[in-house]
Amino acid sequence: LQKIRGPYDVNVVAVLAAREQLNNPEHWQKMVRHLMDESKPAIEKYFDEKQVRYFSSKANFMLVEPSDVQQACKFLMENKILVRPMRPPIDHTFRMSLRTMPEMQRFMDVFTRYLNS
Repeated sequence: LQKIRGPYDVNVVAVLAAREQLNNPEHWQKMVRHLMDESKPAIEKYFDEKQVRYFSSKANFMLVEPSDVQQACKFLMENKILVRPMRPPIDHTFRMSLRTMPEMQRFMDVFTRYLNS
């Protein structure tokens, strides 16, 4: 791990956690399967039903294109959901990470309130 740390300091706890994950891949592999097999299809179905444009990926995140990205990000932040507004040339989107189903359900509930506001 010391060889691949890179130019930024990583604290000892993070290094130990990474080592534990590398030594026990079944835990994180189970989480990846959950995100990709349950959370991702659920949020894609939600956006399709709500007619919100999104850009899916093979990774654990997606880009979402609401009608007003700044207002959407502000509303989500006020409701303690953090997303990342993107920069040009994709500044009309925000990046959201896939999470567990209870967390994704909370996102969908809050985003529905945003859409209805």
